[in-house]
Amino acid sequence: MYQTDAPTPTADRQCAPVTAVCPDGTYQTDAPTPTADRQCAPVTAVCPDGTYQTDAPTPTADRQCAPVTAVCPDGMYQTDAPTPTADRQCAPVTAAVCPDGTYQTDAPTPTADRQCAPVTAVCPDGTYQTDAPTPTADRQCAPVTAVCPDGMYQTDAPTPTADRQCAPVTAVCPDGTYQTDAPTPTADRQCAPVTAVCPDGMYQTDAPTPTADRQCAPVTAAVCPDGTYQTDAPTPTADRQCAPVTAVCPDGTYQTDAPTPTADRQCAPVTAVCPDGMYQTDAPTPTTDRKCQTTASGAMVLNLHRRYASDVVFTSFSGTQSVLGNPLSFTEFDIGRYSRSTAASNAEDELGAVLVYNRAIDDMTMGRLFDHFMGRME
Repeated sequence: MYQTDAPTPTADRQCAPVTAVCPDGTYQTDAPTPTADRQCAPVTAVCPDGTYQTDAPTPTADRQCAPVTAVCPDGMYQTDAPTPTADRQCAPVTAAVCPDGTYQTDAPTPTADRQCAPVTAVCPDGTYQTDAPTPTADRQCAPVTAVCPDGMYQTDAPTPTADRQCAPVTAVCPDGTYQTDAPTPTADRQCAPVTAVCPDGMYQTDAPTPTADRQCAPVTAAVCPDGTYQTDAPTPTADRQCAPVTAVCPDGTYQTDAPTPTADRQCAPVTAVCPDGMYQTDAPTPTTDRKCQTTASGAMVLNLHRRYASDVVFTSFSGTQSVLGNPLSFTEFDIGRYSRSTAASNAEDELGAVLVYNRAIDDMTMGRLFDHFMGRME
């Protein structure tokens, strides 16, 4: 009990029962005294916004609240958000950078630590590194180009840090050049300057083509070899042309010009017989024609010809011959036998006779002379 009213001269001390405990939802602010009852007050229902409960209410104490930490300080991040009964929880951020061999996958935030992961050691087979690892990025890899596309060739093979390098193939060798090597998967078309002209003493055997140089060969010696003559002089595109010299003029011909280094032996037909009114002064030789001469004024000329299958050599009558009982000197009358060749027997040799008679005779006498000399020739 506690005294509610002190005694007076006219009234007794007044007492009342002490409140046993504070009712639910209240807490004791003051304990009962001899002159005061137990004092109770409503418990704070919840901590106000921006605060959290540090201590729960008890029968003798109200709910205790404290301000929530607004943000984690620099270099720290929130591990747990504040609750009605707990403050914001903070922890130190992992060192300024990720440790060696790792890279940062996520930067620290107010509510998360720095995230690190192991760096890829090397790019796998068939790939190359496009970007080296950094503190905030992994090693970057990309597939190697399998082969250079059509119309291109490889200038550099792939390496661990570079792709296969390709460049366009030279379409054709430029003017004045020719292709020495065709393009390959790893090399461009190779070109070289065309030889401008063949050097002195040489001639072109083949003109340059897109894939071959001008081909040259030595000109045949300064002159054609013995037994030949030059038919064509050498040119920039042709050799000296030689041909065999004609060994001898064929039968029935004689040499008009001897062979030279640039011309063949020249031959011409032998005059078959001296024409009427002329007589042979010299038989044909390998290098001369039959020589004929016109008879003196008033003379008569008779050419007689027969063919015999025997070798006949030139024979001349000289001195004084008796013809039909008339002595005639060789200056007045001459008969000769000659052969166009000296072929073996059975060859058809030509035998001829030339009659020169410087006296006027009648036709009958001429006929008798003809018969006479035909007999002599047989």
